[in-house]
Amino acid sequence: MSGQLLKKIFGNTKITKYIYSIIFDLEFYIEKRKKQKNMKKYGIKTIEFIQNILNTTGKIFFFDMGTLLGIIREGHLLKHDIDIDVGMIVGSENEKEKILSLLLLNNCKLQSKYIIEELGTVEISLLINDIKFDINYYYTDGDKSICYLMAPSKAHDEFPNKIILNKNEGRVIKLSVPSINEVSTTNVLGPNINIPNNPEEYLTNRYGVNWRIPDKKYKYWRGNSAEFTNLIIKKCDN
Repeated sequence: MSGQLLKKIFGNTKITKYIYSIIFDLEFYIEKRKKQKNMKKYGIKTIEFIQNILNTTGKIFFFDMGTLLGIIREGHLLKHDIDIDVGMIVGSENEKEKILSLLLLNNCKLQSKYIIEELGTVEISLLINDIKFDINYYYTDGDKSICYLMAPSKAHDEFPNKIILNKNEGRVIKLSVPSINEVSTTNVLGPNINIPNNPEEYLTNRYGVNWRIPDKKYKYWRGNSAEFTNLIIKKCDN
């Protein structure tokens, strides 16, 4: 019986809240282990699939964030990773919709869109092979390439100002790296997998000079290139 079901049946007391938290933690652990095993089994196959599909768009894209960190630092996917990160340079909303349509035609399932009113869609989350992959759209600003992520609720108290949020809304973290105008490829996980040009410089900018040292306490919203913003992002579930 799940924690949510118990909550509906027995309500909230100090004892039941404690029991719910134990059940929730257990459910979370079981689900995470399931996703990690799935990544180990199908992760490389999924990366090759994404690479082949996005190659047909003619757009600049690259494997990003934790996925890139695993490729460059470890020579394999990070053992604790449960999803795949992709960065993509895309301009208009029309281009983004074409890319989404292409992925849906190739048996991907849309989970969520993340939309900032001032910018449009900044991220999409999809499923293939029961593995989630996120495409973050990068914007060029002078000599920087920028993407925007929804901060988890536990990070909201760290923002310098408070904003009233509606359901499915969140605060926004801005991540900047030196401008990405081209990509290179690696054969670490498969043939010709796209990565940013000068990936070591990219990772230093993203994670700091100690990126080669695993840090279990790392939080992306406190990262080397992260900035708190006053923007609001809306998560639109499919």
